[in-house]
Amino acid sequence: MHGGMGFKHANLAIEANGTEVFDLTKYKVTGCRPDFSPDGKKITWGLTDWDLCTANINFTSSSPQVTNVRRIIKCRKEYEVYHTDFSPDGGYLTFSHGPKATEMVGGKAPGWNICVSDLTTGKWVEVTRDGNHNKEPDWVPIRTLSR
Repeated sequence: MHGGMGFKHANLAIEANGTEVFDLTKYKVTGCRPDFSPDGKKITWGLTDWDLCTANINFTSSSPQVTNVRRIIKCRKEYEVYHTDFSPDGGYLTFSHGPKATEMVGGKAPGWNICVSDLTTGKWVEVTRDGNHNKEPDWVPIRTLSR
């Protein structure tokens, strides 16, 4: 959330079958655009325009618990990183990267590409290189036909 409802720049967890709203700021989960790993045990988000983070998140108690907060991507100030998405196996993260531009989906962002980061090593590569306003990556499983 980027301000509103009495919150500042915060990521919120909202109770699915209730009315509780939990501000994750106390765990240093600030910023925006969160995404959960497929198993629901990790969260990723944009801390700033230049930093992407991950953490472990546990929903088994009465309020969410966040541990192991770590910055996994940091880029130079003349670039930005946004739109994280976990791979289906939870081992990789896709994100958008490019020169300062309109990061919102639908806005033009010349020079932006989709990248993939290995969460074990922290190394990342661009998987698109045309800079054609590439934003909001998603993993799409492809079914293969049995022979």
